[in-house]
Amino acid sequence: MKQYAKKYGLITFSRLFLERRFAYHPGQTIRRLAVWSRLSALAPKEGIVFDIGCGRGITLSFLARRKPIAKLYGLDLDAEEIEYARKICAPYPNVTLKIGDITQYDLPRDLDLILCIDTLEHLPEPFAVIGKFSRSLKPGGYLLLHTPHIPTKYFLKNEHPRWEDPGHCIDGFTRSELEGNLSSFGLQIIEVAYTFGPAGAFAWELPLVLFQSLPLKLVQLLLFPLTILLCLLDKVHNNRLGNGILIVGRK
Repeated sequence: MKQYAKKYGLITFSRLFLERRFAYHPGQTIRRLAVWSRLSALAPKEGIVFDIGCGRGITLSFLARRKPIAKLYGLDLDAEEIEYARKICAPYPNVTLKIGDITQYDLPRDLDLILCIDTLEHLPEPFAVIGKFSRSLKPGGYLLLHTPHIPTKYFLKNEHPRWEDPGHCIDGFTRSELEGNLSSFGLQIIEVAYTFGPAGAFAWELPLVLFQSLPLKLVQLLLFPLTILLCLLDKVHNNRLGNGILIVGRK
């Protein structure tokens, strides 16, 4: 456990869990474990990284500690999220945060790495944005995407209407859709991995089922040790399928 805590920042997850007064959901941890474990290899030491839909800047702060001379940028449409991100990233002078809509925003050229973590499904024309990403990457630059994978498989219930995200324009994407569109914009597929496999999906669903009869914060507090363990299992297990998909393309 100490090995994974050091490598994937589980101490950070625990601290954030407490700081946010138990406003925690395992889906955040599953995504971050999958993405963070790949950043050391993909993020340049001195280049430029752009996090699209950076939210509260948690991934940027994680990366800033490990790549202190890289130029890191975050873009998000939500002004409140950016305000929080500025507090999180205040100790890191190499982080720049911007409020903006990626469908309207002009990305700089010659980027080394673009992160798009659970943002694509919020866009009305997601594949047009992938084209923008490709044009903004330098030759040899990387695009790392994570998004819901369809069809979704539930283990405990057929649906969870109380956890629907009204900001989703699209439920998710198939592997063939993502691979085909990345390839059509000149990106070579380097890696495809599934997240939210059996352990991760169970960790995601369990609080939702218990939430029907108990306060959410109490459920999250009681389940925290179990869900962290399930999130770790989702990371180390080679999921053959999952409700999330991570894909890396290289220009």
